[in-house]
Amino acid sequence: MSAAVAPAHSHTSRLAEGEKYYLRFDDDAKLRLAQQNRVTRELMGGSFLSDKVVSHLQAIKDSGRRPRICDIGTGPGDWMFDIQTQLQSLDIQPILHGYDLFPIHFPPKEEQESKDVYFYELNIHDKSTFPELAEKYDVVHIRYLSIVIVGHQWEGAFENCLGLLEPGGVMMWEEILFDEFEMSDRFEYPYAAKIFDMGVAMFVRHGLLLNCSPKLTPLFKTNFQKSAQTKFSTTNLDEDWQRLQAKNMYMVTREMLMKKLEGGEEAARELGFGSMNEAIKTADLSMEDYRKGCLTNMTICQWVGEGFEG
Repeated sequence: MSAAVAPAHSHTSRLAEGEKYYLRFDDDAKLRLAQQNRVTRELMGGSFLSDKVVSHLQAIKDSGRRPRICDIGTGPGDWMFDIQTQLQSLDIQPILHGYDLFPIHFPPKEEQESKDVYFYELNIHDKSTFPELAEKYDVVHIRYLSIVIVGHQWEGAFENCLGLLEPGGVMMWEEILFDEFEMSDRFEYPYAAKIFDMGVAMFVRHGLLLNCSPKLTPLFKTNFQKSAQTKFSTTNLDEDWQRLQAKNMYMVTREMLMKKLEGGEEAARELGFGSMNEAIKTADLSMEDYRKGCLTNMTICQWVGEGFEG
């Protein structure tokens, strides 16, 4: 473990935060996260770091030190392992640290040490959980956190993450634009549509899934000398990739349903179902819709900020 980072403070808010998290933590969830990472990588042209960011890291390496990179909301760390492979092929050996509120998906300590990638617990809303750094990060990456940030929390979460960045560093942030989500014929695939609408309604009811652009765009423009945003849509991918994205969307909406149904029959009725059995049957029929050909194409937006002055 690098001596430049102290472990995040343990805290008692994690269970409370878990109650507000609408996805699960089982093996299916790990598979979904891995698939999500693969689709996102394909969306972004097969690699996660642009030539400009790689050049920034190369210059740091040429100065005589290892570039420092962190991934916030890392889950099992798929993004970090991908960029480690990308950078090592260029003879760049980065220091990689992943942060997440839920360490259940972290690799075992032995695997972290063998792969030289380390994981720490962190709550983006709680500054006290952030590490005390002797050296900050040259790249801070954040992805898909809109399901845990309500409208009034964006500025605070952004500032907390920004505090990890080295002056002159790069911040990268990716979110799904749910207002640009596309679904196949809703009348032909009614069960998939119902489960999808249920998931969106759950998030909206709790103030989540806002259009991220009005929040993130001004924050990047204000805090960086240069900022840019780029959209990527799965409609531009081959059909096989679109089908993988559809499978992934089914998995995430089913996860939300199963998590909510832990509340019993009352929870099923809150979702608009007559019973738990009806809810589960609808989810199963939704899977049949995807097998028949239902597609759910997503658009993601990546914000990149360069030249943070600190």
